[in-house]
Amino acid sequence: MKRILIVYASFSGATEEIAHYVKQHMESAGYSVDLAPANSQHMDLSAYRLVILGAAIRGNTPNEGITNFISINKNTLSLVATAIFAVCGTITSTKQSRIDNALTYPNKIANGITPIAEAVFGGKMPSSGWFGNLIGKVLLGVTPGDYKNEDEVKLWAQFVIDKLEAQYHNQPNMVEE
Repeated sequence: MKRILIVYASFSGATEEIAHYVKQHMESAGYSVDLAPANSQHMDLSAYRLVILGAAIRGNTPNEGITNFISINKNTLSLVATAIFAVCGTITSTKQSRIDNALTYPNKIANGITPIAEAVFGGKMPSSGWFGNLIGKVLLGVTPGDYKNEDEVKLWAQFVIDKLEAQYHNQPNMVEE
């Protein structure tokens, strides 16, 4: 069976929602998908063709839950196909330097793992009061709002499936379980 695991670490729920969007699309494409919060646990990842790692970013740093999960499971993760997505507000910035910085987040999550695909999605930017919102707009180029885009996530999920299938079909002597 074509099995995928999505492990996520969320601060306010946006990363979990995006993980569910990915799960729904991959299931509609015929995959069996398990979804799990990171919770720094050791897991048997050998049963999966792909492990997708998703993390919220706050203060330029990935959620500690995913970085701990990767540290605990790093040896096994280096043996299976992985994909990584980050969720942050600065990807919606009006400042190119902030967008460029946000595009580095999957690499910060990966911490040495080489994914077959990566992405950065907008999440939820909560209001911080008038002064906080003003500072966010001036310094970061962001404004409060819900920036999740289910269509964008589904396009990425399909891209991941295509990459996984291409990788699978290019390996000799592979038999679908």
